[in-house]
Amino acid sequence: MKKIITISLIGAFLLSACSMTETQNNSIEEEATPVEFEATTLQERLDDDIVLMAVERRNSELCETIEATTQAKFCMEKVSEGKLLDEAVDAADIEKCEIIATSSISKRCEILVNEKLEKINEEARIAEQSELLITIESEGDGEECQGIEDENFRVQCQFNIYMTEAKASKDPSLCSKIENEELAEVCTSSLN
Repeated sequence: MKKIITISLIGAFLLSACSMTETQNNSIEEEATPVEFEATTLQERLDDDIVLMAVERRNSELCETIEATTQAKFCMEKVSEGKLLDEAVDAADIEKCEIIATSSISKRCEILVNEKLEKINEEARIAEQSELLITIESEGDGEECQGIEDENFRVQCQFNIYMTEAKASKDPSLCSKIENEELAEVCTSSLN
């Protein structure tokens, strides 16, 4: 009984679809047909893609190919800001970041410049410590190694000087002056 009712309902549904008027049939076809974009909508999408490409490549000539004047102007501004950001980071010049009008790009610029300045300062500190290490080692005074701030350079200085002295004098007690226990052990064991 349930099968007969189910089959009857399906049959009735199928028959009702066949008896649609021409107007009803056309409206269903129109709903199923994809909506075509107007040329301006497609152009706007193309312009958006060009903006992204121009900013990424820092190429303002690409902006000139954009049809919408407001979008072209926006593109030129963003390319200009991108170039300023690059220049500021390359020159490590925080003042150039302040020229950038868009606050998020200006902030990103400041972060990148500060990172670069930190890196430059760290490289300068390492170079200074390295020069001090070379000077102290050339003088051969292990006590002077204490004047080196960086622990790695200080320990290296101690190891190089006291190891050289210990080998020359065959005195393993000099190795105990090396503050790093592992390196002091290396020094002592190399004399045995």
